[in-house]
Amino acid sequence: MTSERAHFGTGRARAGPRRLARLLASLIAVSADAVGLAQVGRAQEPVYAKPVSSKLNSTGRALTMAVPMRDGPQALGDIVVRINPDDSVLIPKAVLLERLASTLDEPALRKLSATADRNGQVTIADLTAAGFDIAFNAAAFELVFAGSADQRAVGDLSIGRRAAPSVNPNAVRPALFAGYLNVITGIDHRWGDVSGVAATSARVDLQSVFRFYNIVLENEVAFDGLVDTYQCPVGALCAYDHAAGFKRQRSRLVYDIPDQQLRLQFGDADSLGTGFQRTPDVLGVTLEKSPRKLRPGESIRSTGRSSFRIERPSDVEVIVNGASVQRFRLRAGTYNLSDLPLASGANEVQLVITDEVGERRSLSFTSFFDATMLGAGRSEWALSGGVPSHLRDNERVYRRDEAFGTGFYRYGINDSMAGEAHLQADSAVAMGGLGVFAMLPWGLFGVHGAASHGPGGGGVAANVTWDLININGLFSGDGALRESIRLGAEYRSTQFRAPGEFLTTETGILYPQYNYWLRLHAAYSVPFANGISATLSGRYQFANDAAMALSPYTLKGDRFGADLTLSSALTPTVSGSVVIGYSNESYLFADTSARDQAEFRVMARLYWRPADNAHIATGYDTLNREASVSAYTHAGRGIDRWDASVDVNTHSRSDQAAATASAGYYGNRFETRVLHAGDFDSFGGRANAQDQRSSARIGTSIAFADGTVAVGAPIRGNAFAIVTPHASIADKTVIVGTGDDVRARADRFGPAVVTDLPSYVNATIPVDVADLPLGYSLGAGAFDTHAPYRGGYRFEVGSDYAVTAFGVLLLPDGTPLSLLSGTAHPTAAPNKQVVLFTNASGKFSADGLAPGRWIIEMATDDAPQRYEISIPPGTKGLYRAGTLKPAGRS
Repeated sequence: MTSERAHFGTGRARAGPRRLARLLASLIAVSADAVGLAQVGRAQEPVYAKPVSSKLNSTGRALTMAVPMRDGPQALGDIVVRINPDDSVLIPKAVLLERLASTLDEPALRKLSATADRNGQVTIADLTAAGFDIAFNAAAFELVFAGSADQRAVGDLSIGRRAAPSVNPNAVRPALFAGYLNVITGIDHRWGDVSGVAATSARVDLQSVFRFYNIVLENEVAFDGLVDTYQCPVGALCAYDHAAGFKRQRSRLVYDIPDQQLRLQFGDADSLGTGFQRTPDVLGVTLEKSPRKLRPGESIRSTGRSSFRIERPSDVEVIVNGASVQRFRLRAGTYNLSDLPLASGANEVQLVITDEVGERRSLSFTSFFDATMLGAGRSEWALSGGVPSHLRDNERVYRRDEAFGTGFYRYGINDSMAGEAHLQADSAVAMGGLGVFAMLPWGLFGVHGAASHGPGGGGVAANVTWDLININGLFSGDGALRESIRLGAEYRSTQFRAPGEFLTTETGILYPQYNYWLRLHAAYSVPFANGISATLSGRYQFANDAAMALSPYTLKGDRFGADLTLSSALTPTVSGSVVIGYSNESYLFADTSARDQAEFRVMARLYWRPADNAHIATGYDTLNREASVSAYTHAGRGIDRWDASVDVNTHSRSDQAAATASAGYYGNRFETRVLHAGDFDSFGGRANAQDQRSSARIGTSIAFADGTVAVGAPIRGNAFAIVTPHASIADKTVIVGTGDDVRARADRFGPAVVTDLPSYVNATIPVDVADLPLGYSLGAGAFDTHAPYRGGYRFEVGSDYAVTAFGVLLLPDGTPLSLLSGTAHPTAAPNKQVVLFTNASGKFSADGLAPGRWIIEMATDDAPQRYEISIPPGTKGLYRAGTLKPAGRS
């Protein structure tokens, strides 16, 4: 395989045949040269210079052209037909079979294949006699198929796009060798705290990616200065010592097999899990089947499905829970409706069918849904093994004396049931389990069990859930479908262990641990009038103080809480909620005296959106005596955008407070951000500040693909592209994106870097060039991609083939060569063809040409007429070819 570089200005392959057919149709329609209107009555008959012909083909010779074929609103593709002087239309039977292969059922396809033909051609009369309703629409110059319900195959109507979209055939192949280096550097300053210590240091983060064929090498390394930039989370205790120096964070190889939805990682690999499993990183190997990553356009979830039949062309409206979600214009036939946009729980689905004569009928059914379910026969799984690792003080650390292995398999038994199995082990503990999830008429049930064996013996765990969501209940009998009930219980025996638990405190960031043997929870939600909703919930966690403590911050005693939540939109821009309850679920370490004492709790929150680009949120919780205020705003899209945010939190019970403010700018070749953060004993003054830090960052990337190097903003997506102008427009600015969402610019400083291409998804990158020469052909104005993971592209905007030539073609006798199509090609490259046509006066226009000698061939009845054009070197845009006679210019 060789790399392929994309160009613009090499022809209009996407819309050429259809555009040509329509233009020819309009030219033929006026070929009678009428000079008046059609007769509208005998009392006043207009006078014509020449009689108006009602014939489809009035040229007196056979016409061959590509015309579109349609099945109702669906385009089936183009077919080259022959229109004889007697208006009979000949259709190639083999191509017709290909166009209708996905529309007709097997018996109908066999019948069409058996239809008599003449040298592979069938007429519309032959098809009508065989029972196929195919007509030629003279007004639109297209073939129209109208099959009966009995002739059609069962159709699938997918609203949520269950099937993965096929790869765009116009998608450009990525570079065989590509990569980039993200460089984010800056300065951190720690202000003098109560001890009077201040420090300033630099920081650099490097992220490199190299892709060769289908193998990707990823590396991450950082240089930390004396100032630790990590801010310890609220509710946690940071117990590690910060050290300056270079720190490696990750190195791994990634190899994808997208057709089989497989990904292989080697090195610092991610592990994946389910149920009771832990998922530490490993220095080893991970193999996973992941449709979510390698075929993201495909839904693997179990979805609602219903079949229905219509006898005549009809409009079908799909209504889910009272909201119209899709309208279809369908032909007669039988259809499976799938991938409905369902909410979790029960959903009322209604199909309103209105046929072409106005008859209306409705079909209704109920469908249950849950996002964790898999469709029938769908699966996902993962296997990992190696040495467990973790990040401590921003550096990768390995437990070389330990080994870790894990795996799980999840399978959709049918559209209403899925099951899973998992197994996991380290050097001391082994654990495995099974789970099943079912969507039943009375709700979604989940049952999951696991057993483990470790140094202390065996243990078991089980989890049971029941969700009944969006139901008609006590307060929603009007069909609002909003009430929900959720119940759950989880049991763990004293000796139940999970492999990898030795990493609990290895990061040095300690969170409270709660050992329990039984945890129960229940919630009931209901809407009321005026947009008010209420949720009544309760939780109880029975402590297991005899279980092994994994952290020195393991809290003892039962935890429980019950509360009522009311929420509502107060104004079009303000919403709020209030929680009233009774609880002892305080999470603060410093609250050792009161954390086991229950108390009444009130928590209030307000959310205000003063503008489309800004919001402010505030809240207060009496349980932890915690108040918070946050604000965010942004301006612009694409490059040259910026944002700013402020967050303030106070904790009166622990006498702590924290504040953070930041602002960022995202440019064409760099991004920058400034931040200030502080921890305080209180907001009583500067003397109470415990820790204040200020940071400034600037980031950029150096990318390469197909031998071109470019500088841009840091690459955050799973793929990227470098966009350069062709030499013929090297002094122009290339804009990638749309007017209000510019994603990159190529200018006098170098090529553009598109930093956010998605992987394994069809995507289009629009481009435009300011101040192009008149007549310069950019082609389609967009690049199509279906990028692999970390794929890189090099796109060139414009080409040598950017000249638009125009002139007049004459026959040998000097009369205009009117209403004909032909091709132009360079003398040195006969396969490089550009389609052109003439109007009634013989005028032509052909775009996508280049400087040099070109041959024009026009398909006349006797023999092709050949013309020559010599476009001078350096020509850009329009070129006047003048009046041409066969074999040369007059």
